[in-house]
Amino acid sequence: MVQAAPTDTLVAGELAAVRAFLQFQGAYNNTKITGITTASIGDYMNYVNNLAGNYGAVQNTQWKGWYDQLFALLTATTDVAEIFQVMQFAAWVGANKIHGCPYSDCTAQDPWYSYWYVFRPGHRFGWWTNPYGSDAHAVWYGAQSAPGTPPPWQTAVQKVINQWGDTPPANRINVGANMTDNQLVMTSAQTVLNGWTAFPPIAQKTAAIGQGQQAAMTALLARTTLDADTYFFLLHLLIALATGATAAQQLAQRIVSAIATSQEYPNDTFINQLVYLVLLYLADPLGAYAWNNAQLQATLRDLEGVILATDPASTAIKASLVQHGKVLNSDASYPMHDPYTSIGFTQRKTDTMFALDKARQGLKT
Repeated sequence: MVQAAPTDTLVAGELAAVRAFLQFQGAYNNTKITGITTASIGDYMNYVNNLAGNYGAVQNTQWKGWYDQLFALLTATTDVAEIFQVMQFAAWVGANKIHGCPYSDCTAQDPWYSYWYVFRPGHRFGWWTNPYGSDAHAVWYGAQSAPGTPPPWQTAVQKVINQWGDTPPANRINVGANMTDNQLVMTSAQTVLNGWTAFPPIAQKTAAIGQGQQAAMTALLARTTLDADTYFFLLHLLIALATGATAAQQLAQRIVSAIATSQEYPNDTFINQLVYLVLLYLADPLGAYAWNNAQLQATLRDLEGVILATDPASTAIKASLVQHGKVLNSDASYPMHDPYTSIGFTQRKTDTMFALDKARQGLKT
């Protein structure tokens, strides 16, 4: 059997990061991203922030490449890093309420009056007044850290901070003396977010990621045989494919609905056999995962959760995950033991891979 290439395997430590990317693609797929409104900007940037936090866990070279491609496109798009910083600032202000310097010799120009001064990396010292009447005292606010990865994105965001310093441009951050109430600051920041409409170039550029995923799937379909770990990768790639352009969605639909016949499950669909094999792979006590029933159920729920699209392929994938989840819930020994067949574990795993390999031959493009 052909050994799976390192680019086609997923390890446990990166699964959350891969699925974060899938959820992002589901939320802002090829169709939805063109319809983003100003009210969606904060949500979009929150997804970007989540991806930045997950980047360091990605080990699969192909998926890391798609992460890199996304952040390279965002970094190269005018104003994205600035708008991201405005969104971060608004979120931080919403969680922190500071007060002006309590001393009698303070002036309106005192930096303690500026939320931005306290927020900006390097300035975390601000005044807080106890609402229960005790004296005002100084506190060290929790740092609002810049995204740690990937490096180009971190550099772009940090560059904005460095350029703005203590006096950011008024069309981005209002640091006027009257901005001493966090509601005013958040309203001002939201006005900036609402006025940003640079999504068309992002939509055009990020479409290339979907094209790359479609090419990766085409390459997998062309291979003679695949290992179980590669099929596990293929399941995640299939979820991504369904969020792409029309051609990618059509390919995903062809794959999920293809007939894949095994001795245990004749005339079943590719997606059902694929999810079954994935469970066999993850449960194999001699394999890389050796997961128990609770872990298997959690995995299916996690995958269900990232499927946000409603196209036929996404619907079929989600339905298969739910179906197998029900069996896991009713039979704690599944898939080590299969209540619908008496054939042994190893033979079932071999038969299922053979069925999938044979089905793929008819899907070559």
